[in-house]
Amino acid sequence: KADRLYYLFAELNDNHIWKPPGEQLSSARFKELVQQALQDMTAGDQPLYLHEHRNRIGILLPDHVLVPFKGDIRQFAVRFRQTMSVEAGGRVFLYAGAPVDRLANIRQSYITAKEAMLHKYIHDDSRIVIYAQVQSEPLNYIGMDPAELGRFIEQIEEQQSEKVKLAVDALFQDFRVKRYAPEAVKMTIHQCVLGITKAIRSMEGDERSLASMAPIVGWHDLSLSLGELKGLFAGFVEESKDYIAELRKVQVKGGIQKVRSYIEANYAGNISLKSIAAHFFINPVYLGQLFKKTYGVYFNDFLLQIRVNEAKKLLRQSPDIRIYEVAEKVGFSSADYFVNQFEKIEHMKPSEYRNKLL
Repeated sequence: KADRLYYLFAELNDNHIWKPPGEQLSSARFKELVQQALQDMTAGDQPLYLHEHRNRIGILLPDHVLVPFKGDIRQFAVRFRQTMSVEAGGRVFLYAGAPVDRLANIRQSYITAKEAMLHKYIHDDSRIVIYAQVQSEPLNYIGMDPAELGRFIEQIEEQQSEKVKLAVDALFQDFRVKRYAPEAVKMTIHQCVLGITKAIRSMEGDERSLASMAPIVGWHDLSLSLGELKGLFAGFVEESKDYIAELRKVQVKGGIQKVRSYIEANYAGNISLKSIAAHFFINPVYLGQLFKKTYGVYFNDFLLQIRVNEAKKLLRQSPDIRIYEVAEKVGFSSADYFVNQFEKIEHMKPSEYRNKLL
C-alpha cells in the first residue's frame, strides 16, 4: 500500500532586520537546520523533499515517517520543533496540510497547509497547526471596533500609561481568544498606527522621527510570532505616547508665548484673564495655572508690571504729560488706582519718579 503524503511548512519567525545581527538567520542556514532535524528524526533512511518558499521550507512528508509517532502528525511536529537547533527552534512554526493518497494530489495538501497558516496567531503557544484539527474552527476577519480604537487613542493622548498598557494586553489577548485571522490582525494594527499617526500630525509632529515607526509599518510581509509583534507594537505605542507628550509641551510653550505677545500688544486695553482665555479658546483656570507655571507670577501681577513699566517709559520720555493721561494710556481706568499700584511696585508715586529724573 502506497504511503499517504503530507505537505508540511516549517516557517522561521521573528527573523527581521530590526533584530541584532547575531540573532538573524540566513535562508540557507535555516534550510540546513531543517534538513539536520529531519535527518536526526528519520535516521536519514528516507529522502524528504524540501522546497524553499522565502521564509518557509515546504516538506513532502511520507506517512511511514510517522510510524514511530503512532501515525500522529502532531506528535511528529512536536518532536520536530524539539529537535530543531536552539538557533531557530523557538521561532519555528509548523503547518501541516491534509494527507493525500498519491503524489499527483499533493497540491491539495499544499493548499490546506496554507489554510492552516490562517490559524497561526490562535495557536501561537504551541506554534503547530494541523489542518485536520482546525478546518472547522471559525476565523474572525473584522478589525478593531472604531469606538474601542477611539478610546485607545484618547488614552495615549491623555498619557494614561497603565490603561494604555492594559489596552495593548487586551488587544493581543483578543487576537487569540476571538480567533483573528492574520489579515484581521494586520488590519487592526494598521488602524491603530493610523489613528496614532493622525494624532501626531494634528499636533504638527512627524511620525517618521520615531525609531519604532519603520518596524511597525514594515512587518506586514514578515513572519512574526504574536509575542514579537506585541513587542514591536508596544514599543511603537510607548514611543508615540512620549512623543505626543513632548509635542504638547512644545505647543503649550508656543501657546503661552502667543498669549504673552497678545498681552504685550494689548495691555492698554480692557483685558483680563477671562477675556484672553476666551480669545485663545482656553479654560481661564488652566490658563492662569499655566501662566504662573511658565513665568513664575500670576497673570494680574504680570499685566500690572507691564503697565507700570510702560508708565515709567512715558514719564521718562514725556516730562509734560499729566498723571491721569499716563494712567489712561497704559490701561488704568482710574488715576488714583494707577498711583496706588505704581507706588506699590516702585515704592514711590509717579510724580516722585518723574521729579527724580529732573
